[in-house]
Amino acid sequence: MTEAGTVVALRRYPVKSMLGEDLGSARLTASGLEGDRVAAVIDVDFAPVHLITSATLAHVGAELIRYRPNLVVDLPGSTAFAENDWAGREVSVGPARLRVMLPTPRCAVPTLAHGALPRRVDAVRTLLTENRVAIPDVGVKPCLGAYAQVVTGGTVSVGDRAALS
Repeated sequence: MTEAGTVVALRRYPVKSMLGEDLGSARLTASGLEGDRVAAVIDVDFAPVHLITSATLAHVGAELIRYRPNLVVDLPGSTAFAENDWAGREVSVGPARLRVMLPTPRCAVPTLAHGALPRRVDAVRTLLTENRVAIPDVGVKPCLGAYAQVVTGGTVSVGDRAALS
């Protein structure tokens, strides 16, 4: 089964765990978006790309920059936390293909102040109460979105078709 939608946001974070920037398009390589996370303050990543659906973001009700996704996709009909079931599946984004590895475990960083956004201690509350997922070799963690590796690179843009297969 293929579910199709659209890329609605594309972001990179030159310094991991810090504020990022919105992009209209960017080159996606085996190591992720060019210029993404080239320096790190905190360095624990399972895969080079973090993707999330607009349905999940809408459900948690917090600003996307708190969770630092690279790709936000709108898949009509998808439900909150649908990404939990995507491990092993592929997502085509424009000319690129990603393989979903696992749900993205979240730490306390989303609760911190982000630029002009104030500290928000409830930014992970929904995850703690509604979306704790067993991550192999890590344990049960609050999760939001999914980590993916790049199978085929290419330039991706906001507005590109995104398809889960």
